Amino acid sequence: MPRHGFQHDHHHHHDSGSNLKRLLSYTVIVFPLLTGFYLPAKVLDASIAKKKEA
Repeated sequence: MPRHGFQHDHHHHHDSGSNLKRLLSYTVIVFPLLTGFYLPAKVLDASIAKKKEA
């Protein structure tokens, strides 16, 4: 006996603009997190900028 209603054919058509916006959104969130975790603290230290300024 065939079971009806259990086959799903989903075709999602995203335009390239929405994919670009999604990629940009993820980049804005992920890039600062990655740089914060993987760069040494000395690179992120603001005292280096103050020394160069003086």
